Amino acid sequence: CGPCRELGPRLEAAVKAQGGAVILAKVNTDQEPQLAQAMQVRSLPTVVGIVGGKMAASFQGAVPDTEVASFMKQLLEAGGGQVAPSGPAAQLRQLVEAADAA
Repeated sequence: CGPCRELGPRLEAAVKAQGGAVILAKVNTDQEPQLAQAMQVRSLPTVVGIVGGKMAASFQGAVPDTEVASFMKQLLEAGGGQVAPSGPAAQLRQLVEAADAA
């Protein structure tokens, strides 16, 4: 979608600026409708931040950079300053990096 393409690079830059404390994973809602329903996706883009297996923050739409920064801050605060570097988060990071490399 147009708003997704507009938000994507800005969101990727914000994640990169966190120095590995935040992992970005994209989901194709057409291919994963059950996940979209579970995450209560009503419109695209929908961005959900998960910390410790629980939804910590979310937003919908191609929001301005100030809202993206606020979202990142909420995630870092919810994670005590950093998303866990081991366990499921590390596995997700490896999957994301493998998908990016493909």
